[in-house]
Amino acid sequence: TLPGPVSPRNAIGSAPDLARDLGGTVHAIYAIPINQYRGIYYTRSQDEGATWETATVVFDAAATGWPMVDEPTLAVDHDGTLYAAWLRMDVAGLPQPRALYLSRSRDYGRTWSDARLVAEGAFASPEFFIGATGEPHLLWQDAQGGKGVWHSWSADGGDAWSLPMRVRGFANVAGAAAAVTDEAGTVYLGAVLS
Repeated sequence: TLPGPVSPRNAIGSAPDLARDLGGTVHAIYAIPINQYRGIYYTRSQDEGATWETATVVFDAAATGWPMVDEPTLAVDHDGTLYAAWLRMDVAGLPQPRALYLSRSRDYGRTWSDARLVAEGAFASPEFFIGATGEPHLLWQDAQGGKGVWHSWSADGGDAWSLPMRVRGFANVAGAAAAVTDEAGTVYLGAVLS
């Protein structure tokens, strides 16, 4: 069980994601999508999940006035830098995604950079992965229509990011896409096409 920012009766977490660093620490991120505690939260365990540190705020959606956040993703690179991304959502009948944002922590999750807009639109299933030489890559998909896959990456540890580009050949994905890299740095992307 991951620690919440308040009593579990008052806030329900959503969409946890885990990453493990080279030293064996397990890092976790999750969303509290709605209510006065809505936001993105981070915690870590240095004993394989037996105990967890108090959760810290990656992004405070309530203080920013966002109606909803969800679907966070997390990665940790070779030097311990943490990367988080999540969706800004609207609540109007059914929650509608509006934009994808990211943040970075260079002090093991104690502090996080300001939220940075990656792309605006109806997106889903963001996923971070780290290349063989340590560069962060972010994938996400269209939430409507053809379910195309998008990609952006950083060559300088997250200071600058490439322009979002559609991945060719992945225009009609039936489910979530996933990616992995090998030791040579080759990126493999997999998905079921409809």
